[in-house]
Amino acid sequence: MKTLDARSRSVPDIAEVVHLLSRNRSGEVTLATGTTTTVVTDPTVTPDSFIQFAPLTASAQAEPLYVLAADQHLGSFTITHSNSAVTDRTFRWIAAGD
Repeated sequence: MKTLDARSRSVPDIAEVVHLLSRNRSGEVTLATGTTTTVVTDPTVTPDSFIQFAPLTASAQAEPLYVLAADQHLGSFTITHSNSAVTDRTFRWIAAGD
C-alpha cells in the first residue's frame, strides 16, 4: 500500500491514499469441510481491515464463525468455524478500510 511522508503536500498522492483507505473489498467464500479453518486470499486485505460476513445460504445462516486479529495478514485472513460436512456454507465477505 502507498504511504505518505509526514511533509507530503502532493494533492494527487494524498487523494490516492484517501481512496485506498476508503475502498471496500469483497468476495464470496464457501467454508472448507472437514476442518475448522478456511483461508481467504485477497491481495487488498491488510491486518487492519475490518472484515464482516453475510450468509448466502441457509446452512451459512446457522454457522458461527470469526476472524481473530492474529489471523489477518497482508493479502489473506483465516476464518475459524465448526468442523462440518455441510458443503454449502457460503458467505459474502467485505473488508473495509485498512
